[in-house]
Amino acid sequence: MTARQLAQTALVAAFWIAFMIWWTADYRTTHIVMLTVTGIVVAAIWAWSMKRFGRWS
Repeated sequence: MTARQLAQTALVAAFWIAFMIWWTADYRTTHIVMLTVTGIVVAAIWAWSMKRFGRWS
């Protein structure tokens, strides 16, 4: 992966995590940790699909 692709993946993860924390409005530590782990997984799947389906070369 290039630096640009890593940055895009990090932005997807950050925006997803921030939106989900804001949307659920649950600020317990365990909930934030769960959403962070899930956000990382979502970003990894997003990056894989971008490479798999030809959006990234």
